Amino acid sequence: MKNLIWILIIAGLTIIFLPKIQNKLVPQKQELISTERIKIQKECSQDQICFTKQIQNLVHAQGYKHASLVLSDLVSNQDPKLKDCHLMAHGIGRGIFEANKNDWRTIIGDVDFMCNYGIPHGIIESYLLSLKEGSISDTSILKGVCPKDVHLSCYHVIGHILVLDNAGNVDNALDKCDIFQTSQVENCYDGAFMENTYNSLSLEHGLIEKKYIKPFSVRIPELVQFCNKFGITTRNVICFREIARAGLIANKYNLESALRVCDQALKPEAKEECVKWMNADMAQRKNKKNKL
Repeated sequence: MKNLIWILIIAGLTIIFLPKIQNKLVPQKQELISTERIKIQKECSQDQICFTKQIQNLVHAQGYKHASLVLSDLVSNQDPKLKDCHLMAHGIGRGIFEANKNDWRTIIGDVDFMCNYGIPHGIIESYLLSLKEGSISDTSILKGVCPKDVHLSCYHVIGHILVLDNAGNVDNALDKCDIFQTSQVENCYDGAFMENTYNSLSLEHGLIEKKYIKPFSVRIPELVQFCNKFGITTRNVICFREIARAGLIANKYNLESALRVCDQALKPEAKEECVKWMNADMAQRKNKKNKL
């Protein structure tokens, strides 16, 4: 009977004091996350590649869940001049693959989809780059890269890597995307076209030297010409989807001027897709400003 009384007393004390203990731990954890974030901000200033590397190192030091919390805190407190966090999230994915080369397929279903699926993108990217040269061209290997039921963005990552594997030859990469099913193909195309459109990606992936980077204001005419060489096809549609944001940046987010980029699409659906993504980008930009 006495033992039962003591058990009830201990249980009661636990119910009373445990929430207070937990409430003390939560601020301590947040303080640790904020400290990590401030440290990274000081070290990297506005260097996107530096941010990505520091986040990647944090996965090895504290685990990917902690690194994800730090990145989330960083996104909430970062300088608005910094680009979006997708590439930084790649760093977490790379760290996960480096630390879990044998079971990354299990972990990929557990990761946060923050920053436009940047973490799973980083995992898949690292896996593909770890394969022997020429392996990606093997159809059986390529078809087995994305785990069953994984998000379609996995095929987007394959598109990026196929451009790298083909030394920047987008046409060859697109042809290899065609081995997948319809929605998978389009996501693969999207990744290939994104790799071709954004110099920051090409620089990070070693396809271009910094001295050769040109602003979108200069590149838009050649990007439009590139997209239109595919004629009235799905490739034309996906290509104009990818240059929509580039058109906004080239025109300093003046939507009326930027829409002239979309007007040059050969396929009507390509123009519609370009306009849709420009409007979505402008709405997202406005929403971010309202939150500040």
